[in-house]
Amino acid sequence: VIARTRQLVSERRHASDIVARQIHPALLQAMKVNLDGVDWGDVVKRNHQSFRLAPYSYRSDRNLALHAVKKDGMNLQFVMGKALDDREVVLEAVRCNGNALRFADMDLQNDREIVFAALLTDGMVLQYCSRKLRDDPAVVIAALRRNGLALSLLDRSSCSNRDFALAAVKQNGMALMYADSKLKQDREIVRAAVLSDPRALQFAHQYLREDRELVMDGISNNGTTLRFAAEKLQSDRGFVLQAMEKNVWSLSSAAMGLRSDRSFMLECMQRNNMALEFASDDIKMDPSFHAAALKKNNSRLLTNYIKGFQATTRRRSDYMTSTQRPRESAVQWRLKEATSTAGFSKQRTVNRSASLTAVGGAILTGNHEQRRSCP
Repeated sequence: VIARTRQLVSERRHASDIVARQIHPALLQAMKVNLDGVDWGDVVKRNHQSFRLAPYSYRSDRNLALHAVKKDGMNLQFVMGKALDDREVVLEAVRCNGNALRFADMDLQNDREIVFAALLTDGMVLQYCSRKLRDDPAVVIAALRRNGLALSLLDRSSCSNRDFALAAVKQNGMALMYADSKLKQDREIVRAAVLSDPRALQFAHQYLREDRELVMDGISNNGTTLRFAAEKLQSDRGFVLQAMEKNVWSLSSAAMGLRSDRSFMLECMQRNNMALEFASDDIKMDPSFHAAALKKNNSRLLTNYIKGFQATTRRRSDYMTSTQRPRESAVQWRLKEATSTAGFSKQRTVNRSASLTAVGGAILTGNHEQRRSCP
């Protein structure tokens, strides 16, 4: 882009032609391109990014500002004069990009229509609204339904509002971290959060993390929910078996003691072949365990699964072996190179050790002349 711009300048192209070629204005400023005689009305229509370089008289022009903010709402920050106070210009800007509300006049930040139009793009725009509208329940609910994490923008009293918290966690379960501590004990709110995002369970009260029915509802929706449940449930044999039947991926979050138990894993294998994927390494790679699983259930499905698992493990092992050979030869080559220069290195080490010994002796005996003469 720099080379092309330099070429256009060297060809003495008209400044309007250079600016309108979708070249970023910051680059033009850095290259000190002469912008005298530019037809800014035409240039901005061809390249809205050049609006920031336009003179004050053009940036305060309502029609030109309206065209610029329709292309990019953030161009509102470069609008000047009466155009910045124009309601239609600001409305078009926030419809394009809600974050443009931060550059609007304070009176327009208190306009309900403009604020609702901005919230349709991003709920986090709530931070740029006037204080009056941030206390309006309808505005807050609209923001939370668009982005639940907007709950973090509310004050403590609003975070304890049950309706606000419920709307937030339904949109994004992780919003539960910003809810009041009392609401983290509310079963309905926690359940809605877990169904939205299983990671939200870690922010719930301890007794809800031990709630079997609540955790099982989350597992039915997402198997990784068990990872955020209480350790008591992760090590409960009966509960893990029940969870595995609903979603086999929940076995990956079971306690290692259960996944290292041969009898437990055999029972899991009878219910779902994929259970082998989540067993501990010593069980997973043990042929005797595979034979025991086939002895208990000699179905064709389990037989084919174990054969495929063994073949995959073998290929993986062969690949790891093949990739290690060049690495070993490289190490051997480095050792050979190091050996060839060992004589020189050894001599340097001997000389340095002798020097250090001589200096140490001179310091101990107080012979400063000998210390100065040491290399």
